Amino acid sequence: RLLGGRRMLASVLLSALAVAVTRAHGPCLPGAGPSKGAIEANALPGASRALPSGPMLRARSANLRGGAARASLADYSAAAASLFENVRVPASIIAGSALPLGLTVKASKIADPKLAAFLERAYTVLAALVLSSELIAVVYSTVAVNKLAEVAHKPAESVVRLLSRDYELQWLGTNFHFFAGLGGLAGMLGLQALMRFGTGAGLAPVAMVASALCLMVGVVNDGVALGDGAGLRFGRSVASMSARYVVVLLRAAFSPLAPLKVAAVALFAYSLVRLAVTYGSE
Repeated sequence: RLLGGRRMLASVLLSALAVAVTRAHGPCLPGAGPSKGAIEANALPGASRALPSGPMLRARSANLRGGAARASLADYSAAAASLFENVRVPASIIAGSALPLGLTVKASKIADPKLAAFLERAYTVLAALVLSSELIAVVYSTVAVNKLAEVAHKPAESVVRLLSRDYELQWLGTNFHFFAGLGGLAGMLGLQALMRFGTGAGLAPVAMVASALCLMVGVVNDGVALGDGAGLRFGRSVASMSARYVVVLLRAAFSPLAPLKVAAVALFAYSLVRLAVTYGSE
């Protein structure tokens, strides 16, 4: 009897253990894995809530992207001032060198009197263009640097965004007048070589200057077309950037009306007309 009671107790315990194992891991049949209910029952508490999916995951991803965009906003005033300084310093040097070069140069090696007079007048016009253009570039950049230090600016995504938003006229004007003066200086060097050495030997330095001018324009075109590297640019080339500067300048002169800017535009137009009339009558 005692032996039979022990066997019955052992059988009951084994049956209870089998039921517990079955509830915890599913039926332990060959080739059968744990059931879906067992997996869900044995999952860690809160595991399904820790791994978002569907709309919740997309919403969190969008929030992360928005936070990254907001984190990229910064104050680029110092970087913008540095860009203006990069132009102001060489513009000052060119303006200083154009003053002595602008002194009257006689076309002593040109036999034709009319051609000699034409070259001398063209040289003087280029000297005036170089000096005035570089001085305008210096003024544009100097005022912009001062305002960047004096005025608090809203954060921007990049320095180019800041320039296009708050200093488009100043940046376009600085670059336009700097490169206009640089091209005029190259023209002065070519004319001076032509007047000093004549139409024979003088053509060699003229070709050198023309080669350097073409290369400079090509390099600037590449830089203008690249912009900030993310699609924002002030033009596709020097020509398109110059046209944009003219549009922005006229808008600033007439909307609202700025008398001094209007006078500057009118006087420059008058000078071009006078040049066309003077050289057209000869």
